[in-house]
Amino acid sequence: MAVMRRVLASVALFTLILSGCGGDGGNGDGSNGAAASPADIVAAVETTAAAGSVALDMTVEFNGSSAVPDGTTIGMTGGSTLGDPRRAELSADFGALGVGRIEMLIDEDQVYMRGGVFDDLLSQLPGKR
Repeated sequence: MAVMRRVLASVALFTLILSGCGGDGGNGDGSNGAAASPADIVAAVETTAAAGSVALDMTVEFNGSSAVPDGTTIGMTGGSTLGDPRRAELSADFGALGVGRIEMLIDEDQVYMRGGVFDDLLSQLPGKR
């Protein structure tokens, strides 16, 4: 039961981080400067859409959370196609939370995850050791 809670928490955290990317008011260059202007945001979206794909390399730092200690960081890397077919590969290091590295592969409407708590869960299935 504890492993299942860790799996669900990992999936929820991974999804939350992905859905919140770019929402910190940063200017997109890795610094914490002033928020980008609307024109800069539109230009960045147009450039990314024209490329047909997006890559990310980021670090998320938690502060002010009642569930995660301040200063805890999670590193993420990956990339995704835009449009059809939708494919993405992502990797996140949840080591600071005791979960380990988790990799996610998205192929259209199928999502595959491995690593960390997922490997622990699979090792507990009958016939696996």
